[in-house]
Amino acid sequence: MITFCLNPGVVLAQDNNGVPETSDPNVLYVKQKGESNNKVLWHLKVNEANARLKDVVINMTLQGGHDINLVELNTLLNAKGITVTQPDPQKKVFLLSIKALEEPLNVEFSSVITDNQQSNYKLSLSADINQHVTASDIYFVKTQLSGKFQYKDVPDKVTPPALEVELIDKQHQTVVDRTVVNPDHLEYTFDQLNKFNIDNQLIEYEVRPKATGNYKVDVKSNDILLQYLSAKIEGDVRNESGKPLNIKIINKATGSIVDEVLVDGAQSRYTKDNLPLNDDQGNGIDYDIKVEDTEGFKATTSKFDIEVTKDKSADTHPENSVETKQDDQPKADVKVAEKDEASAEPTARPKVEDKSKAEDKANEISAKQDINKSTTNNSLKRSLVYAAPKEIPLLSTFSLANVNLLGFAPMNNVAGVADDPYPTYKGQISNMAWDEKGLYRNRTPQPVEYNESFQWKKAQPTSTENEYAIDLKTQGRASVTQETVDIVLVVDNSASMGTIIGNGKTRWQSMKDDVFQFIDEVTRANTAANTKIRIDVVNFASALRPESNSGFSGDPAVIKSKFYPSYVPSGQGGGTFTQQGLISGSNKLGTSRASKKVMVVLTDGAPTLSYLGTRATGSENITSFSDYVKGNGTNFQLYGYFRDYGTHNPYTVNGYDIINHGQPTISEAKLIKNSRPDFDIFSIGLDTTVASGGATEDDMNNVLNNIASRPEYAFITKDSASELSKTLSKISQSVSNSISNGVVTDPMGPMYDLNLGSDNILDKSDYTLTASNPDLLKSVTVNYDSNTKTLKMNGLNLGKGEWVNLNYKVKLRVTDDNFVENQWYPMNGTTTLKPSSTSINLREYPVPEAKAKSPSYSFVFNKVDDNEKPLQGAVFELKDASGNILSRTSSSSGQVQFDNLKKGRYTLTEKSAPNGFIKDSKVYTVVIASNGEIRIDNVLYTDTNKFKIINKKLLGSIEVIKHKTGNENELLRGAKFELRNSSGVLIDTLTTGTDGKILFKALPLGSYTLKEIQAPSGYQLNSEPLNITVNNDEKVIVKVPNKSNSDILPNTGGTGTIFYTLLGMLIMVITVWSRKQVSKP
Repeated sequence: MITFCLNPGVVLAQDNNGVPETSDPNVLYVKQKGESNNKVLWHLKVNEANARLKDVVINMTLQGGHDINLVELNTLLNAKGITVTQPDPQKKVFLLSIKALEEPLNVEFSSVITDNQQSNYKLSLSADINQHVTASDIYFVKTQLSGKFQYKDVPDKVTPPALEVELIDKQHQTVVDRTVVNPDHLEYTFDQLNKFNIDNQLIEYEVRPKATGNYKVDVKSNDILLQYLSAKIEGDVRNESGKPLNIKIINKATGSIVDEVLVDGAQSRYTKDNLPLNDDQGNGIDYDIKVEDTEGFKATTSKFDIEVTKDKSADTHPENSVETKQDDQPKADVKVAEKDEASAEPTARPKVEDKSKAEDKANEISAKQDINKSTTNNSLKRSLVYAAPKEIPLLSTFSLANVNLLGFAPMNNVAGVADDPYPTYKGQISNMAWDEKGLYRNRTPQPVEYNESFQWKKAQPTSTENEYAIDLKTQGRASVTQETVDIVLVVDNSASMGTIIGNGKTRWQSMKDDVFQFIDEVTRANTAANTKIRIDVVNFASALRPESNSGFSGDPAVIKSKFYPSYVPSGQGGGTFTQQGLISGSNKLGTSRASKKVMVVLTDGAPTLSYLGTRATGSENITSFSDYVKGNGTNFQLYGYFRDYGTHNPYTVNGYDIINHGQPTISEAKLIKNSRPDFDIFSIGLDTTVASGGATEDDMNNVLNNIASRPEYAFITKDSASELSKTLSKISQSVSNSISNGVVTDPMGPMYDLNLGSDNILDKSDYTLTASNPDLLKSVTVNYDSNTKTLKMNGLNLGKGEWVNLNYKVKLRVTDDNFVENQWYPMNGTTTLKPSSTSINLREYPVPEAKAKSPSYSFVFNKVDDNEKPLQGAVFELKDASGNILSRTSSSSGQVQFDNLKKGRYTLTEKSAPNGFIKDSKVYTVVIASNGEIRIDNVLYTDTNKFKIINKKLLGSIEVIKHKTGNENELLRGAKFELRNSSGVLIDTLTTGTDGKILFKALPLGSYTLKEIQAPSGYQLNSEPLNITVNNDEKVIVKVPNKSNSDILPNTGGTGTIFYTLLGMLIMVITVWSRKQVSKP
């Protein structure tokens, strides 16, 4: 095998929808591989049969605006003895001369686009190799077409339909492609379209929207405008009852309720506009109205006018008595002859009218009666009647039994299906009473009753202070009167449905029996005046079978008549074209305006036919198909060679191998689910646990799982004879669920925090989900948005008696700065249930509340001296913003403690200091935050950084004045004094200066001894100690006199006379001696 690659970096473009042509692929084959960088990539194969070739010339011709780089191609092929020449440079004809070739040759090369993609590009080969062989392929240049959507005059509550748009080849008026555009994506694009046809003529395209019943469709320059067509009715009202009237607007043709109008008791005229002018099929709607009688009054209508008058024929009942109305409607008795399987006609079951509405009306009493009034009639059941917010004004009514309205209906979490709870509340949540239990309270009575649900929400305290466990419980009901459901049954009619199964019947007949029972079950709630559930049927085998009684119907007999008496036999088109069945089912459901749209696909085997895919992003993600049908109806697998391009051969789309019919079928299902997420699609495999038609059990299960819109909507039966009826019953219950894919939105209250554990991230340990049946939780998810502080519970699917309960914990944030003591705080914001994805009204839950006292804190600080030693006996006062004063005294450890303080601002002052210390005169500002943080003068203090107030000792001073005795103005310098404390410890030694003064400073209060230890010169020492007491911080002045020595006279017989005598004698001796010295020569 020889493989060469020219321009290996080329990125392949999407494949075109052409098919390479070859007379013998084992000898000569060429295929275009896409365009990139203004080049077309070609794949050439020669001698796949591995023959021995010699002296062969291959003629290669180009058509369209592209050319070959001769040098590059020769560089690629010369090494193998192949030479490329161009005899006439003016013609795009090339000769590939092969001297000898004994093995297969694979070559990838490119041609250069020269006309700016203004044509298609064809490469043709021909050669004489034992015979004349040819091969060719075309690269089709692509373009795209896009446009925008606009909806006009659509009422707010109307959801615009998705619109199917077909792309048309104007010349041939054939459908080239189609797409479905949802109203939330107002633009469309058809891409990868051929720009030129095979003759290189420009293709003109146009878009053609499919007709929609109540919209006028206009197309301008590929932009599509859909204008809603509306009608209006109006009438006069004469209402003697004075009570509100609910006017039901009815489609006369179908009996279905189109809309409702609430008229106040005093209102004399009403108008209802924005009603659809046409039905889904485009037929004009003829409207009528219906008003139910009010107790004691009779309502009549004339055209659209209403008159409510006193019913004189009504019986008079004593107060609090209850009359139960019996259903006086005759029961239908439809007899249909039974036939064998080949000609069997459907049998209509008798209908039984639902009495509940009549009974509910009989149970209503006037809102003016006192709901707290006692009664001796033990048969009276009392509950408040709810009218949905924004739909009906609130009526307080009772319905049966002797119950305490201020009590609670227990929230029994028992497995299985629960009875409807009793008593219930119907009315505005804000008008509910409270069941107060100390610091928390719940609304009462619960549950709150709505058309779709019963809803509870209660709290109870946990062992943690200010923490509460909340139970949010939701219980479903039977299908809701206001919600309509359209169902399409897509039924396999293939030959294998003729197999005899365990109950002795053919699979076809057994399936029909179970499906007919399903039809009876789901349409049982329909009445002549209100068709809630309609069904249509698609029968498919190798092709769609012609329809009987086309269109949706709520009549079981009509629906059953849509089924064929028998399956399609083998050899007569009894294959399994599941993809076509899905397309037809989707198209039917796409016309539906019902609130809920359901498709149920029943098949007993793997698909054996499919459409040819033309574009793909994965092997099970084919995004576009042609109308060409692959397969012969007998085998799941596509078999043979890829390059043969036959009906049953596998093929490649955008590099993805398509090898069986499951891949296109799965891809089609994905396209439907992506374009119509509002479809609920169920798949049922009939006895698909046994391999058949070349498909394994895993192959068939894979197809069924991918058809279903949700994993739990895929069903596999091992024995359809015994299991199908149960499976259909499950689907019936799902279809009739009052809550379908419901969403609960539960925001936390502003003063509460959700308990998220230590990681502060919601996981399954932070909440508990329980249900009447654990299977109900498979589709339920719970998530939390920390930005909005909102819990969301998604995927609720609940029917009558089925419930799900969510339990989680919240904590009242008493440390919040905005927290107010003893004020009730709701634990949640407005908590709502959206019963289904199409629901307009949100159903509100009651919300529990709690309150708390503000937390108390202690303010502790230390009293110390300037040496950090504790001081006892300091008295402090703490005053709050209201002027209340607390007084505390420092302990022996110096600690001052104020307890039971609330958050707020205080002032702290020291009223008296310990003895011997100076009082701190500063006034401190103390702020206690909600979280207990204490700041003093804006500084945060903690246990590790404790606040302290320092007292300095009270110090005095002693001033000593030294003066001459008898003259205080003659101050003496040079006197030295020492000062000792009471313990004899020397404090200091000082000497008087020229001013005769000394000052002993910073003396602690107490007793001191002052002693002169040196007298001034010429003065007598005053050595007598002086005792001095320092009592305060005032200076103590001590005056100390000293006697001069000249002021002292000698005593008689004292030493004074001797001194003077000796002094005189000495003077005389000196005088005599001096004279002698002078007289010497």
